[in-house]
Amino acid sequence: AGGLEACARACGLSYSHWRALFAEETGVPPHRFLLARRVERAGAALLAGASIKEAGYAAGFGHVETFHRAFRRVTGLSP
Repeated sequence: AGGLEACARACGLSYSHWRALFAEETGVPPHRFLLARRVERAGAALLAGASIKEAGYAAGFGHVETFHRAFRRVTGLSP
C-alpha cells in the first residue's frame, strides 16, 4: 500500500480517510481498482501477442502464478 499511502499524503489526507473517499467515489477500494487496471494492461498485452509471462511482468506482477490468480479473480477467465 506504499504507493496508495503516498497518494493519500499528496491529497493531504490520512490513508484511511482517503481510502474511504476513494471507495465511495469509485465503488471499489483503491487496491481492487489498481488490480483491475493492472489486469486490463496485461490483457491488452496478451491480445497484442505477449506471452502470459511477458504480460504479467509488464503489468507489474512479480510471479506468473500471482498474475494468473489475479487475472482469473478479476475477469473470471484464465489468461
